[in-house]
Amino acid sequence: MTEAQTSSEVSRADELKSRVQNLEMQIMGRTTVEELSVPGWNIWEEKYKSDKSNLSGVVAHFGRRLTRDELNTMIQGFIDANPQKSVEEKWVGPLDYSAGFGAIYKAPEEATREEKDSATFEVALKLAKDALEQRGWKPDEVDIVDFANSAAINGMSKILNDKLITDLGMREDIGITGTFMACDGAGNALYRRLSDEESVGKKVLLLTVDSVGSELPLNPEYIDTNSMQLFSNGAAALTYVPGIDLKLLVGNTEVHEDSNGALAAVARYNDAIKEDDSLDPDEPTGLVRRIGNERMIQMPYPSNGGFLMNGSATAKFFLRHSLANVKSTVADYKERFMDRIPNRTTSHEPSAKVLDGVEHALAKAGINLNMRRRVPDGNSSGATSLISFNRQMSEFEPGEHVFYISYGAGGSFTSFIVEIGEKTSDLAA
Repeated sequence: MTEAQTSSEVSRADELKSRVQNLEMQIMGRTTVEELSVPGWNIWEEKYKSDKSNLSGVVAHFGRRLTRDELNTMIQGFIDANPQKSVEEKWVGPLDYSAGFGAIYKAPEEATREEKDSATFEVALKLAKDALEQRGWKPDEVDIVDFANSAAINGMSKILNDKLITDLGMREDIGITGTFMACDGAGNALYRRLSDEESVGKKVLLLTVDSVGSELPLNPEYIDTNSMQLFSNGAAALTYVPGIDLKLLVGNTEVHEDSNGALAAVARYNDAIKEDDSLDPDEPTGLVRRIGNERMIQMPYPSNGGFLMNGSATAKFFLRHSLANVKSTVADYKERFMDRIPNRTTSHEPSAKVLDGVEHALAKAGINLNMRRRVPDGNSSGATSLISFNRQMSEFEPGEHVFYISYGAGGSFTSFIVEIGEKTSDLAA
C-alpha cells in the first residue's frame, strides 16, 4: 500500500466517523432518556411530528447503550482471549465507522428471558401511548393496530392486544394484526395496510418493537460475531390514516427463498408452527405461514442452532432481489408519472455498506435515489425502516412522493411509493 493510499483511507475513515457523530448529535438533541421498570433497562425516545401533514411518530432504543468504542474494546478483548477459534468461529474483529453505527443497544448483562420480554412489552405500551398523544387520538378512537417485528414471542400479538385494552384503554374489538417478516416487518406491514381498500379512512397505529439486539448477546462463546456487533434493540410507532395521510401510488412485495442459508435463524415462533398450519393464501411459495392474525416468514435453520449470518452472501442475496423488486416498482411509477422522481427515499439500513451497495446497484440500473443514512443506532431489524421514515417526518411536504424500500431474511422484499397528504384539522383532533 502506498503512502497516498494510506492517507486516502485515513481521510475516508475520518469523514465516515464525523458523519456518524454529527448524525448522532442531531438525534441525541431531541432524545429523552428514562429508566424502565425492569432493573438495568433504559429507553431513549424521540418524538416526531409533521408541521405540514397529519403524520406523527415516535422512535426509541432500549436496553443498555454501547458506543462503538466501548463495543470494539469488548470485541478486542474477546479476540485476545480466544486466539485459537476455528475458521467457522473466527472473529470478524472490531468494526470501523464504515458500518455506519456510532452505538448499539443490547440487553443488560445477565438479563433473563422474562426481563427481556417484560422490557419489550413495556416499550411497546409506552410508544403506543406516546404516539397517540402526539397525534391527539384517544386510545378508543383507534380502528386498527398493526404490530411488526422480526420474530414473535409466542403469542406476542395476543399478549400485546390484551395489554393495549387493559392498560391503555383501547376497544375490546381492536384485534392486532401481527407481521413477523424479519427485517421487512414494518415496511411489509405498512404496504399491506395501504393496499387494503377497506382500511382507507381508518385510524391506524403501526407499532414495531424489535428486541433482536437482546437475542444476540455480547458473549465470547457466541459464534456469529458479525450479527452480534450489528443488531440493536429499537422501536418505532406511526399514526396515520390510509388514503388521506399516506396515499399508496405504486408498490409490490414478494418473497424469495434463501436456499443457501446466507442469513439463518431459529425464530422463536418456530415451535408454534406445525405442518398443518395454513399457508398464507397470498403467498404460494410456502415460506410464509399464517396463524390467526399473524403472518410469519420461515428463515433457513442455522447450523449452530441460533443465528448465523454470512455477511457477503447475505448482502448479495439482498442486493439481487431488492434491485429486481425496486425495478418493478419504478417501472409502474414511470408508467403513471413519466419522468417524475420521488422527492425522498427511506430504506431499511442493515449497515452503511449495504445501504451504499443498494444505492450504487440502483444507480447502475439507471435508478438514482438519495438514500441518505438516518439510523446510526445499529440494525433494529423489523423496526429499522420505520425509524428512518419517522426521522425525516418533519421534512415532509404535502404532495411529496416518498419511496419506501424494505427487505428481510427468508427472504421478503417490499418497495412502494406513497404521496404525503394535506394537513386536515378534523383528523388530527
